[in-house]
Amino acid sequence: MLGRAVLGVLACAGCARSDAPAAPPPPAPADAAVDGPAAAAALDAGGVVSTSIASDTAAPAGAPATARVIGGVRWRDRAGHGELYLLEVETYQRTTIALQARLYRGAALVRVVNDRADACADQNLTAFAPPTATVTDLDHDGVAELGFGYLVGCTGARVIAKQLVLIDGAKYIVRGSTPDGGEPEPEAAAWPPGTLGLAEAGFRDNAGALDVTDAVAALPSAELYTVDSEVERVENQTTTGAATVTWSYPRLAMIGAAQGAQLTARMRRFAIPTRRPQAGDVGDHVGRCDLGLVTAEVVSVACTRTSTLGRPGAAPRPGPIALGLTVWRTGDRADLTPAELGLEAARGCAWALTATGVAWRPADADATCGPDRAWAELTPTSARARALIARMGAS
Repeated sequence: MLGRAVLGVLACAGCARSDAPAAPPPPAPADAAVDGPAAAAALDAGGVVSTSIASDTAAPAGAPATARVIGGVRWRDRAGHGELYLLEVETYQRTTIALQARLYRGAALVRVVNDRADACADQNLTAFAPPTATVTDLDHDGVAELGFGYLVGCTGARVIAKQLVLIDGAKYIVRGSTPDGGEPEPEAAAWPPGTLGLAEAGFRDNAGALDVTDAVAALPSAELYTVDSEVERVENQTTTGAATVTWSYPRLAMIGAAQGAQLTARMRRFAIPTRRPQAGDVGDHVGRCDLGLVTAEVVSVACTRTSTLGRPGAAPRPGPIALGLTVWRTGDRADLTPAELGLEAARGCAWALTATGVAWRPADADATCGPDRAWAELTPTSARARALIARMGAS
């Protein structure tokens, strides 16, 4: 495997409250988006309803001129309507990347959070971590708690993971460079009930992805990796009482640090149970991710998970389920979907690109998946899917 980067010290601007004057975000239909049929109560959000802000949405008024919207959320709670925009600004060839979070209440700009890494000699790893934003109301006081996380730093320097919670004008943050090294600010006793635990869980996910931040150049176009390639893996198994948890995923050092860290965080979230087994649990949990195809232009990973963990006499947790991650490496942040390739997804069936087309990966023997399809047999429904099939089919 490729060698690991030596971590040094990164100097970057910390998160800071802005004294800029209030600048209104774009007007309606923001309220309609929250109140309409597409609105859904977020997990552990009490009575708060929210809807996500898609990437590449128009930036709000007052944002940096070259800012790109990476994501965010609109919500309504007892204090009214609010919006959180997550923005990224990059310079030529991404040597400097600045992140900004802009929090609005109605037309008022409540808070701006800024962070950046400048003039990276190699790769700039600064990026928001998916999911881009969460909305909760863990203390059920009717006021939304907004969570988001990101990495900041350069290859060859100290990369920092940060997980934030904003509650109107108040900011809470966990920061550090290792999964067990997160430091909360303010101190734990000052956090609202439940929010620190949620922030620490998000921080551990993001910081855990730093184990793949190797200094690796772009993958040569003639080189590819498949499910049969010899790739180092992260493997783990724990047994508590009558419950066994097994999870594993490949290290993605061959695709470079920034994207490797992001995809590793997503694999970890999928494969690892949200609740650790306890002495009274029975059953098994198996989460596994495998390579589909990795080339200079695309990364495809297939994950499956089965779980029967539960308490004696209680119904087991549902399974199997599956996840397919397929992303361009050329700037397109969104996952490719089976529907874009003319495929119909089935429960318990992950899918992955291969050198010859698309292959289904069932989570267990009972999953009914479709047949594997060659490039020429696919019927794409989007322009980027057609471009991918033309490119891969011609290789």
